[in-house]
Order: sequence, then C-alpha cells, then structure tokens
Amino acid sequence: MFIRTNDDHKIVEVIIVGVKPKKNGYEIDSIPEDVLKDILNYKYIDGQFVKSNEEENTRNKYIEQIRAMKLQAMSDTCGALINAGIDYGDEHYSLNTTDQINLMKLESVARFSPNTPILYHADGKECRVYSNDEILNIANRGIGLITYHTTYHNQLKAMIKKMTNVDDIINVKYGMKLDDVHDAQFKALTSGIEFPMDEIEDTFDYESLIPKVDQDMIDTVMKSMNKDTDDTIKVPMGIINEPWKPSTQPFVREDELIIEPYEPSDDFPIDEPVDEEPPTDVESGEPYENEDTPTDGEAE
Repeated sequence: MFIRTNDDHKIVEVIIVGVKPKKNGYEIDSIPEDVLKDILNYKYIDGQFVKSNEEENTRNKYIEQIRAMKLQAMSDTCGALINAGIDYGDEHYSLNTTDQINLMKLESVARFSPNTPILYHADGKECRVYSNDEILNIANRGIGLITYHTTYHNQLKAMIKKMTNVDDIINVKYGMKLDDVHDAQFKALTSGIEFPMDEIEDTFDYESLIPKVDQDMIDTVMKSMNKDTDDTIKVPMGIINEPWKPSTQPFVREDELIIEPYEPSDDFPIDEPVDEEPPTDVESGEPYENEDTPTDGEAE
C-alpha cells in the first residue's frame, strides 16, 4: 500500500493496489482505522501520521464556499417572501417586480391626482376601480413588507459574514432569531412594522460540499490490510466526494490491478477449433496436395 502527499506533507492520495508515486510517494504497511476515518486532516511526516493544525481543518477550508451559498439561499428566500405579497381585506396582492412598479405609479396618482379613476386588481380577480384610500393602504402595506424583509435579510447577511465556524453557517435559517447586536438594529429600523415570520428550512445539503472519506473505501482498505498480497483486490474508485477541485483531492487509484485468469463458463465458452476444408482447384475441383497452394487471385 502506498500514500502520496503534497509538498506540505498533506496526504492527497491512498493507493491500495498500484505502484509507488515517484514524487512524495511512501510505502506503508497499514493505516490506523482512526487515522483513515479522518485522513483528509492528516499529514505524513518522518514515517508518522500527524494530525493537521486546527486552522487547517478540512471543514473550515470550505467555509467561504458554504458562506457564499448560504448568503445566496437567504437572499432567494427573502425575495420569494416579498414576491409572495400581502393580504388586504379579503384579497391577496402579489409583489413581484412588476407589481411593485405598478403600485408605486398608482400610489403617485392617488396622492397627486385624487380625481383620476384608478384601475387595479387583486390576484385572480378582475380589474375594478379602487378608491384613493384603498390604493394608498395597499401600497403602504406592500412597502412595509418589503422594508421588513429587506431589513431582516440585511442584518442576517451581516451576521453570517461575521461567522467563523462552518457549522454555525450551515445551521442558519431564514426567520431565525438574530444575535443581540443585529436583533437590536433590526427592531430599531423596523419600529412600528411587524409581519409574521417563521423559520424556513434551508433544504440544500451543505455537507455535500465538504470532502468526506467514504465508508466503503475505509472497509476496502481495512480488508486489504488483512489480505494476502496475491489475492485479487477490487478497489472502488474515489476516496471522497469531490466537490470543488477533483484534481487536488485524494482518491484511490485502480491502476495495475491483479487480473484473475479467465475461466470459461456455459455463458462464455472457449471456442473450439474448426476443421477447415483445403482449397480446391478452380477447374478440376480437386484439392491441392502440394505446398504451392495459390492465394486469392493466383488460381490458374
């Protein structure tokens, strides 16, 4: 069994069956199971497996990618809640970008041209004439919803950007209680505005972005260390999930596997030799009896 490291001694490859890498390759008899389970966080120095420093922890290596995806997810959720709109009376009004522009225009008409008839409609309803007060109330409630969620999202985003632990970022949910500092700022900025807001699950699997040692690989390596070297070892490809830079991640190579000899079966029999008739003379039809049997195109 061999391992390969990078120039900083970090283990980047485990080779169960194969050849020793020319650069940074080491032949080893075995890998302790506790090391194997966390091998992405180990170095190989002077013949010893050494746990990497805490700041090199694999999970936190991916914190910026996970932070970026979490920020995007929170932004998408905020936008979806705003687009979902508001209830006014017994009717519902969506607030997508077009709806917001229309309401802004109608609000201006209601304020500055109160005698102008205003036509609008609720979701799924036909157009009707709205009073100035109705339009102003709908617009004010819509602006309140936009302000409320935009402000909350802004404070949540600031909180996420300050987090230094990847698990804290993964566990963030839209609608969760903010920390004391950001919660105080949120309440001060939205004083007098209140909308119901529940925690919303973020269903993205952030753990899939973090390399992990595959349990099947662990079982294969542990089994191979107890096998005779002449036994055939079938090695599964891939030591880890490879999320960002597959070329730099550890993997199990399957080159130069020992191949078992072919054994015929009923499904795949060995072809029996077939007796072929000797070539014959074109004119006489008699078989040739000498070694000067003409080839194709040479018949006399």
